[in-house]
Amino acid sequence: YDDLEDSMTDALINDKPQFVRLFCENGLNILNYLTHGRLESLYCSLSDSLLADILLQRRLSERQSLAGSLTSVKGPAPDSTKASHTEVNTAVSSMDVSLFEVSRLLQDLLGDVCEPFYYEALGLKPTIATRTAQKQLNKIQHKQHGTYREQYCNSPWVALFIWAVLQNRKEMSILFWEMAGESVLSALSACKILRELSKLESEADSKHTMKQLAQRFENLANGVFGECYQSSESRSFKLLIRKSPLWGGATCLQM
Repeated sequence: YDDLEDSMTDALINDKPQFVRLFCENGLNILNYLTHGRLESLYCSLSDSLLADILLQRRLSERQSLAGSLTSVKGPAPDSTKASHTEVNTAVSSMDVSLFEVSRLLQDLLGDVCEPFYYEALGLKPTIATRTAQKQLNKIQHKQHGTYREQYCNSPWVALFIWAVLQNRKEMSILFWEMAGESVLSALSACKILRELSKLESEADSKHTMKQLAQRFENLANGVFGECYQSSESRSFKLLIRKSPLWGGATCLQM
């Protein structure tokens, strides 16, 4: 089973959706696979030329700067040595992208429609200010209390769906869309993410493919909702205003 998990990770990173489907159909339990730590590792594996990675690194730099400034203000403890102070600075500079940076990026792209993603896993309150959240997260990581990394994602398919959409991966994102549930809202969310990313993308080909994939998800959303409407008008209206726990309390109508 360990080999199967390693193969799954390789298939995800190397964009092999056919193998991902194969592994899931032949014994891999996604609920026992995707921990928060593994999800963070997948985000750390993004190509440094990818727009999503560039945006995540910007947000990480902000948290690193805050951690560095807090260390400078407090200064070394009375019994600390130069070496220990250097270790703290090294720890700050070696921070990796966390789910906090992912959450901030999604908030930038989706706006205030959704409650912040992954805050519950990080032990943060949804209403907390960004700067305060950064300070709290830095304390947690500095004290090495990052036990959240060992916990499993509550909605692994949605988490992987978002990960694939942010990379503009067509086949992989559609595969995870099929698995995620909340078909209409998930498709609308992907459409929103991709269109916002396309506004920030400077590379013409990437911008074009983002818009194409966004249109594909809009068509999927319209198709599913159309079928629902033909089946039951009353249920389709409820679908529009139902708050989704998978998407931070957002509704289709809001999205």
